[in-house]
Amino acid sequence: MKHCKLTLALLLAFCLLLPAASGAVTYGTNSSGEGVHLLQQRLSDLDYLNYKPTGNYGSMTRSAVMRFQEYNGLSADGTAGEQTVSVLFSPSAKRMPILGSIPFGPTEGSGTSGGADVSWGEVDSTFPVGASAEVVDFITGKSFTVKGTGGAKHAVVKPVSAADEQAFLDAFGGSANWSKRAAVVVVDGRRIAASMAGTPHGEGAWAKGGGLSGGFDLYFSGSTADFANLADAEHSANIKKATI
Repeated sequence: MKHCKLTLALLLAFCLLLPAASGAVTYGTNSSGEGVHLLQQRLSDLDYLNYKPTGNYGSMTRSAVMRFQEYNGLSADGTAGEQTVSVLFSPSAKRMPILGSIPFGPTEGSGTSGGADVSWGEVDSTFPVGASAEVVDFITGKSFTVKGTGGAKHAVVKPVSAADEQAFLDAFGGSANWSKRAAVVVVDGRRIAASMAGTPHGEGAWAKGGGLSGGFDLYFSGSTADFANLADAEHSANIKKATI
């Protein structure tokens, strides 16, 4: 029931931002505004759009909508109509599948022991912005140091040195990608179960190997995406895997 109410609220809020078109909600090429920005943010949260939301519905947004429609059993016409919007903003919306060409990183290694199941609210109070922590990849045991840079519903962190950046990339197979990995975060000596995303974001230069300006997401028990407080199934599974 709670999810149903949230979904209805999201759809209502989204629809109010969209122009009426023959009584139906429809967004397509050359559309713009806050409604498009919300659409792009949701597509980004589900890994269909790897670009910062702009509020302008161009070719990249159209392609992202088509991919979403294809993987969610909808007519892939690239137009965000009433049915597409309804499925996109539902809790059952399918995430973009990880493509075979994207490295997952090592699947075997020395590993590390798990951590405690600690809620995001508690982690947020003990690991503030500017604080440092050690992140250990659960499968390989590779570790690196990060500094908190932000995050309201999960932590956003960045490696503190080029060596730490390389250790992060090594855990993901040598390059940044869309996969997610179970991890243990050590804060003040306390081991906490977590999940890390392999896609840096923020200022963008870091994702291209040009510097340490960007950051990546760390999810903990109870963490949600920035948009609509929706949980991430893959991160949740990883956290469970890394929990003692």
